[in-house]
Amino acid sequence: MTSQNFDPAARRRARRILVQMLYQWGLTQDGLSSLQHQFEQEVAIKEADEDYFLRVLEPLFKEMENIDALIAQEVDSSVHSVSLVEQSVLRLAVFELVHCPDIPAAVVLNEALDLNKRFGAPEGHRFVNGVLDSLLASLRPYEKKH
Repeated sequence: MTSQNFDPAARRRARRILVQMLYQWGLTQDGLSSLQHQFEQEVAIKEADEDYFLRVLEPLFKEMENIDALIAQEVDSSVHSVSLVEQSVLRLAVFELVHCPDIPAAVVLNEALDLNKRFGAPEGHRFVNGVLDSLLASLRPYEKKH
């Protein structure tokens, strides 16, 4: 993994891997070290933004309960009622909104929608957009579109 200058493509690859790890965790409930080992074998991980990946990975999994609670407020039910792809995308995006103030909300939303379009149901990105837009009002009101 690279960790030199900021590279949007490398950051995007790191997000993709994190979403894939969240998806895999949702299926297997494997421990973080087991997931890391599985994904270290991927070629894309060598070209991902290592600083971002490492900064997010462990705290993301530690904060899962709090992240899920935020998502559940917006879906009027358990986060587990949402498809696993949308869960994974939402979990990463909500983590970024809460714990990565250096990443603009517009970037978080755009990346989440792109990931959901890539891996999710054809119209799943609309659901993800609605949840994140609603959460944005409370998590980052200073960045909310007027």
